[in-house]
Amino acid sequence: MQHSCSHTCQHVDETNVGKDVFRAWEEQLGRSKVVESDDEQELLFSIPFNGAVKITGLCVIGENGPSHPNTVKFNLPELRFDNTRGKAHQEISLTYDPSGTLAYQVNPSHFSRVTHLSLYFPSNFGDETTRIYYIGLRGEYLGVSECYISI
Repeated sequence: MQHSCSHTCQHVDETNVGKDVFRAWEEQLGRSKVVESDDEQELLFSIPFNGAVKITGLCVIGENGPSHPNTVKFNLPELRFDNTRGKAHQEISLTYDPSGTLAYQVNPSHFSRVTHLSLYFPSNFGDETTRIYYIGLRGEYLGVSECYISI
């Protein structure tokens, strides 16, 4: 899938960049790039795509310890920390997966033509901060999204 490099990630240390954890599958096990929350467990990724995509799955690689996220909430189109407490389009309970062997299924009816996605990781397995090394989105690129304005 194609996605732009203008990912934003909130609640991270200044030295970390949210887009670094979105890499090619062949680079999934690399540990040189990580996103770590600053002083809380929460992480929020805002992901704009270059066109419409159909999202079918997700892979999250974190530590094999308590800083691994335990939940992810999918929302459309944009989510901010001031509205994260609302109902998500989909919520998935995560398990420890330091090797990227787990693939979580996404409800295709909710994510069949997405141009912008927010991933909210509200908590982890008990550490003060959350660490993520890799996020992989599985799906299909549907093409450039056309938006018309009626005048």
